[in-house]
Amino acid sequence: MEEEISYSTVVFKNRDEPPKEKKPEEPPVYSEVKLKGTAATVPEKKPEEPPVHSEVTPKGTAATVPEADSKEEAHPRLCALAVCLGILCVFLVGTITAVIYMSVIVDEQEANLSNLTAENQQLIMARSILQTKTDELSRINDNFNWTLNTILKYDNFPVNEYCPEKKCQPCRKNWILFQEKCYLIDLRDSPWLTWDGSRKHCQNFNADLVVIDSLEEQEFISNHSQFYYDKFHGYWIGLYKDPNESSDDQKWLWINGRNDTLKYWLQEQDIGDRGPCVMVIPKRIPSAREKPEEPPVYSEVTPKGTATTVPVSVIVDKQEAKLSNITAENQQLIVARSILQTKTDELSMIVDEQKANLTNLTAENQQLIVARSILQTETDKLSVIVDEQKANLSNLTEENQQLIVVRNILQTKTDELSKINDKFNWTLNTILNFDNFPVKKNCPEKKCRLCKENWILFQEKCYLIDLRDSPWLTWDESRKQCQNSNADLVVIDSLEEQKFISNHSQFYYDKFHGYWIGLYKDPNESSDDQKWLWINGRIDTLKYLLQNQDIGTPGPCVMVIPQKNPSASWDTADCIMQNRFICEMDPVIWPN
Repeated sequence: MEEEISYSTVVFKNRDEPPKEKKPEEPPVYSEVKLKGTAATVPEKKPEEPPVHSEVTPKGTAATVPEADSKEEAHPRLCALAVCLGILCVFLVGTITAVIYMSVIVDEQEANLSNLTAENQQLIMARSILQTKTDELSRINDNFNWTLNTILKYDNFPVNEYCPEKKCQPCRKNWILFQEKCYLIDLRDSPWLTWDGSRKHCQNFNADLVVIDSLEEQEFISNHSQFYYDKFHGYWIGLYKDPNESSDDQKWLWINGRNDTLKYWLQEQDIGDRGPCVMVIPKRIPSAREKPEEPPVYSEVTPKGTATTVPVSVIVDKQEAKLSNITAENQQLIVARSILQTKTDELSMIVDEQKANLTNLTAENQQLIVARSILQTETDKLSVIVDEQKANLSNLTEENQQLIVVRNILQTKTDELSKINDKFNWTLNTILNFDNFPVKKNCPEKKCRLCKENWILFQEKCYLIDLRDSPWLTWDESRKQCQNSNADLVVIDSLEEQKFISNHSQFYYDKFHGYWIGLYKDPNESSDDQKWLWINGRIDTLKYLLQNQDIGTPGPCVMVIPQKNPSASWDTADCIMQNRFICEMDPVIWPN
């Protein structure tokens, strides 16, 4: 870089000392000063006066050049920069406004996204809970169907054997549960049976001789069987020789038709009389087992020779010498840096005002350009974020709608399965009321019906309306007749139920004969305060009594008179009067 040459006028002033002898004035001497930086200034220069640039002439005084021309040259550039700065400021303000607006939108969308995410999580949790509940109810429903199908295999289901003390077990009494199967291991002292006799005995329990599918099942059977009589006696299983093939090609078949592949045979020396049927001999190893392999032994390897060590003192001396060199070098660098810093400070103190202004304006301009670029980048990022959030909001909204639909479907299915489960529990409780449940009577042709034969279904209740010509019964006899069918006299809860009864009852004998119902006067109160009670303990509030002119012989029991207005069709009578009756009960068993 070329060095600038500056010219200065040197003026010497008299100090405040006593005047000395004057010498003749000599013309001023101009010297040329060559510097690497900027020209040195006179320390006592007045601040108000503008700087004067001197021009060196061979003889005579220095001619000054005014600063107005240089200012006029710099003015257009400053104006242009000012205009650019103004435009950039306006653009910057607009960009900042856009960024703020975009930030507000982003915050709102983040809040919406957060709410939708929370709702999404809740829906997913609700779906998971409902799915779990649905799966559990489906499992219960499957168990119910399996249980019902098991019951339908019997003509009379032995409740006491499967449900002792009204608590149902997966297996019958004296049977053993293993891997969801029930096993009866005959440990009786007598009588022992042939293979065919044993199979017939199992089939009487709706079972069959055991089919062994795995070593675990064989071990279970071996663990629960006991030695008896001699080593050649055992327990028949469902394995035999195929009678449909020649004696040379006969294969061992299980009773389910599968060929035997386990082949858990005794050793040759232990085999008794040969025959076409197979039994398990107790107190034997279920199958041959391989000898476990011994783990490999690893030997310890030790190195030969030792490592050569270096004395610590030698290392310390080397490190101290190196540290001393680095310290000396650092001291030199610090001195050089101090010299350079001093020179740099001196050169930085003298800066041309116009160049400084121009530099500042240029720097500010660059900063605004950079700021504009940053804001534009930030705006683009916010736009991308807004678009992504819109897409996420749309996806979450759609997913939430789908989850709501799935939740509603699962809720419907769960409610339906809950009803089925309730019906199953009710059906099981109904069956437990019997010692031997009459399957054929309640499920003819293996299809269960809600009500017994000759009973009528209405609003999930079963009704028996006695239409026999004889014998008619008293109120107590009628109730006993209903209870013999696990029912009771009807309790009327609504006008609809009363209309149903009126529509299905028939006139007989005379207008004072009707059908006994479960309503009577409370015998525990005085005659003046006696209230009408239903047999379930509820006080009657319907009061569908006949008009006074139609009432027959009064009494503490109530019957329904046919062919009357349903809301005025009850008549009181003496409880020993003989009439027909109406029984009511819950459905016997829900259809399979």
